[in-house]
Amino acid sequence: MSKSLKKIVEESREKNIPEVDMCDRGISNLLDIPGLCERLVTSSR
Repeated sequence: MSKSLKKIVEESREKNIPEVDMCDRGISNLLDIPGLCERLVTSSR
């Protein structure tokens, strides 16, 4: 995973922003993004 995407996910978590823009990031597997699944669960509550 790119460092920039990891930074975006971490900032989203810190600022409690439920949306993360992942367009054109070259993501092949969503499980490669640490913390993303946690964000999805937290956002849906």
